[in-house]
Amino acid sequence: MKSFFVFFLFAFVIAGCSPHAGDGSDGRVAAVVNGVEITQREVDFLYQRASAPGASESVKRDQRRSILAGLVRAELLAQQAAKMKLDQSPEFPIALYNARRGVLAGLAEAKIVSTAKPLSQETIQTVVA
Repeated sequence: MKSFFVFFLFAFVIAGCSPHAGDGSDGRVAAVVNGVEITQREVDFLYQRASAPGASESVKRDQRRSILAGLVRAELLAQQAAKMKLDQSPEFPIALYNARRGVLAGLAEAKIVSTAKPLSQETIQTVVA
């Protein structure tokens, strides 16, 4: 559970720091948690990875609200963890490294999948046979 939280937190940091690709929503602030801004871009980043195609507008709105609530919760917990000096614990560098590796692996996998050419029926039949 602890490593999942660190991965989740690291993913949000990456989402907030990555370059913008053009929809105009990255500058909007979705929430402020004790002075830390959560941007609409962070919400959109996570929504795009979790949304179901063909969902109704009501479902989409609820998903975005749920994502924002999760981001607020994660930020509050991260702030509390920093106050507790958990970022200075012996486990922190290892957890951070593992989170980084997981995020990079996920980004690489998504890039590879998005650029892969579909297999022909002939190739599929050869592999299956």
